[in-house]
Amino acid sequence: MLKIIVAICVMLLLEGCKTVQTYYEMTDTTYVSSNYYINPHLENIMVKRVLFAPLKNETLYREEVEALEKTFAEQWSAIHRFEVIPAMGEVRKNLQEVALRDKGRFYKLLLYDIGERYNIDAIIFTTITSFFPYEPCKLGVNAQMIHTRSGDVLWAIDEQYDGNQRDVGNLAKEYYYEKLQFSHPLTDWKIMLVSMKYFSQMIGNHIAETLLEKERNLRIDESLLKTATALELP
Repeated sequence: MLKIIVAICVMLLLEGCKTVQTYYEMTDTTYVSSNYYINPHLENIMVKRVLFAPLKNETLYREEVEALEKTFAEQWSAIHRFEVIPAMGEVRKNLQEVALRDKGRFYKLLLYDIGERYNIDAIIFTTITSFFPYEPCKLGVNAQMIHTRSGDVLWAIDEQYDGNQRDVGNLAKEYYYEKLQFSHPLTDWKIMLVSMKYFSQMIGNHIAETLLEKERNLRIDESLLKTATALELP
């Protein structure tokens, strides 16, 4: 009898040691961006090299927001739509003076000069409008992609991501199980809502992928299209 009991225990132990591969299927509604714009002629415009301008910050979190610049640039690169070049040196200084959100305008000649000098097709300007790095994380983003040769807005977005919202929580689950589950097996999807490192990575990915959408909600805030106004230098 004792041998039988021992044999059963060994079998249960071996069964528990097997590696079980689990897969997650999202059935709940995830957050869907609606307040974004894609130029209807974008498919006919050559965009191969994009300059990622330094982040603008409207929050009180200076150092924390500065760390997001690399994260967002990496997420734009991850969609493999074009080459992303971080702004460095003199061009970075020049772009820091462009206040799209504050003044709603820019000098077309400046962007055209940058495009010609560095072989840049478009520039992405990003402003962090809200930032809360504690559980649950919150992040507000306003961004535009401007064509350097024409000054046209190719893409724009204005969103607020609140970890308290159920659909944002579902987005966190989806992102974790699709992107991080196997590279971070010791973590749980809830880390997406308590760590700004992972939360901002998810948001950066979500924002960049709106550019790839074939069908999009056009109920956009008209202010997005008025954000960037090209001016000629006097």
